[in-house]
Formats: sequence, C-alpha cells, structure tokens
Amino acid sequence: MVDFSRRGALANPDFRRLYLSSAVSFLAFELMVFVFPLVALLTLDATAFEMGLLVALEKAAFLLIGLPTGVWVDRMRRRPILIGADLLRGALLLSVPAAWALDALTIWQLYAVALLLGACTVFYDVAYNSFVPGIVGKDQLMDANGRLEALRSGITLAAPGAGGNLVGWLGAPVALVASGAGIAASAGWVARIKAVENPVPRDGKGMWEQVKEGFGFIWKERVIRGTAVCTGLANLFYSAFIAISTLYLVRDLGLSVTTVGYLGIVGGLGGVFGGAMSRRCARLFGFGKSIYLGTVGASAAVGLVGFARPGTPAAIPIVGAGMFLMTFFVVVYNVNQLSYRQRMTPSRILGRMTASVRTLAWGSMPTGSLIGGLVGEAYGARAVVWTAAIGALLAVVPLLTTPLWGMRTMPEPAEEVVPATRQ
Repeated sequence: MVDFSRRGALANPDFRRLYLSSAVSFLAFELMVFVFPLVALLTLDATAFEMGLLVALEKAAFLLIGLPTGVWVDRMRRRPILIGADLLRGALLLSVPAAWALDALTIWQLYAVALLLGACTVFYDVAYNSFVPGIVGKDQLMDANGRLEALRSGITLAAPGAGGNLVGWLGAPVALVASGAGIAASAGWVARIKAVENPVPRDGKGMWEQVKEGFGFIWKERVIRGTAVCTGLANLFYSAFIAISTLYLVRDLGLSVTTVGYLGIVGGLGGVFGGAMSRRCARLFGFGKSIYLGTVGASAAVGLVGFARPGTPAAIPIVGAGMFLMTFFVVVYNVNQLSYRQRMTPSRILGRMTASVRTLAWGSMPTGSLIGGLVGEAYGARAVVWTAAIGALLAVVPLLTTPLWGMRTMPEPAEEVVPATRQ
C-alpha cells in the first residue's frame, strides 16, 4: 500500500473518493434529519409525543440489531455494505413523497420508514467506521477523522438552510426527494474506490461468542469503555433535546422554518471549527483533557439555548451561540475519542468494537427521545432543554474511571490494521 502519511489523508485517492461520497451522503442525510420531523409536524400535525416516538424509532435499531451487525460486518467486505445501505435508505426516503402524492401518507408510514432507516444506518455506520482505518492507516486516523467531521459539520452549514428553503418552496414531503436521491447517489463514489479489503480470517466461533469477544474488548479497555458510557449518558439527554428542538424553536420561540434552517447553519459552522481545531485542542490541552472539554462544553451550550425568550431581540443570537458551541465541543470530543478507538482496536474486531460502542453510546437515544416527548408534553419544551443541559453533565462521571486526564497524547496501537490493497 502506498504510504500517504507525510502528505495527509486527502493525498490518498481512495480516501478522496470516500470523502466525496461522504459529502453527498452527509448532505442528503442532514437534509433528511431537518426535513423528516417537519413532514410529521407540518403535514400530519404531530404532537410532541409523536415526534419523540418518531426519533426514538429511528434510533431503536442499534438496540435491536447493533451487536450482531458488528459480527456481520467483520465477516464481510465493508464497501458493498456501504453501497447497499445507501441505496436502501434512498428508496425508503423516496417512499414518503410518493405516498404523500397519492394522499396516502400517515404517521404509521413515517414510523415504519424511521425504523427501517435506522436499521440501514446501523449497517452503514459500523461498516463506515471500520472501513476508514484500512484505507488511510492508523497514523492518519486523526487527520482523516478531523477532515470527515469538519466535512460533516460543513455540510450541516448548508443542509438546514437548504432544507428550510426547500420546505418553504415545495413543502416538506417533496423536499425529501432531494434527500433520498442524494443518499442513493453517494453509493456511486463508494463504488469507485479501488482498495480491495483483505478479509479477516474467520476463527470458527459462533455469533454470540464473537459478540462477547467484541463487547469484552471494549469493557476491558478502560478509555474505550469510559468514553462509550460517557457518550451514552450524553446522548440520552441530547436526544431528549433534539426530539423537541424543532417544536421548541417553531412553536415556543415563534421562529420561522427558514430561521430555524439558518440557525442550523450557525450550528454547522461550530462543527467545522471543531473539526479543524480538534487536533489543536489535543495538543494545547492534552489528548485526554480535550475529551473532558468537549463533554462539559457541549452540556453548557445546550443550557445556553434555554435562556432564549420568545419575542426578544436576543433570542436568535442566544440560540445561535448555543448551537455553535454545542457542535464545536461535540466534534472536538468525537474526533479524539473515535481516533483513539480506531487506533487501539485490532483489525479483526473493528466491526464488533464499533457495534458494541454504538450500542452503548446510541442505545440510550430512543429512551432519550421518548423522555423528551413525554416531558415536553407534560411540562413544555423549555423544561426539556434544561433537563438535557443539566443531565448531560453526568456524562463526565464515567471519564473519571479512565486514565484520560493524565494522557497528553494517544498511545501507540497494539496492532496495525489489516490494510486494503489497491486494484
């Protein structure tokens, strides 16, 4: 394999193809994240509980199939999984405007689409995070992940504004056409990747033995375990906030859909800076302390959003500042802890490690979304914002069980990845 380590990850032609595919996929996915709740809210007049349930169903797949998915991904080549998941997600999204055009769209179809989208996303995410190390090598992981997270956040700059305008011009169901078509189209760039993965030899173990091996690895590795539990606690409360955020901004603060879209752009800008600054934060504060910084900073940023008051000139700047800082700190956290996981995990269990971590980290999200819907129904959306901000501070506790505070840099990997070869 060609050594690209001195020129950065983007010098690798296969990483560039993955990067372009990710640009299309991230944009389409972020459009979906913005538009899909609006279909329920504006077209079907969904309640706070129904919107919370909709988000919960989308995230429930990690609880249902997350662990076995890691085993399946470790047994297969990752590129075909990425292609198939994107094509299926595109088809599912396109079914919504098709049903709306036939005057047959119901909340039950949205529930079904959300659940199936979540299942496809489980396969995509596990395969994606297992695919990157084989393309760039472990020495380039921080650079590659920083670029991908900055890209994801940069896309977030464009997606809400584009989504808000599309919803304003075409209506929420028709706006999903762009999202579905884009996700399906991103598969074309993945298909152009030349790297051929070297399959990891099977060891003859059964499904649940392999699941236990992957879960056992992360539980013994204190940093991976601590950050996985930290992420799970944070996601529990952030999911409650996200589930009602559209309702909070539109109904409670009286903001237009277009304004909400532009506030999403401000949030995306924070993520771009976070991706660009993640390595610098690790050098400035130390690798371990940068993870603490991301955890505490994101929680405080959610609390800032709760200070906004309807009809006041400061409402939009306050929300904008909160969203900017939240995504900044989340991306700083994500780049550093994800790079550590990929660097320290043996290649043969990368899929199972990713699935196990995602099950811990994302398994709380359906519960959080339901909590957001229920608390919002009973006490109002603002109460959910404050609950999320205060509760997310608890995510620091699992980090105290790790050696992160004293880690100035990441340690050397115990085992190199199994590299992909180029055709």
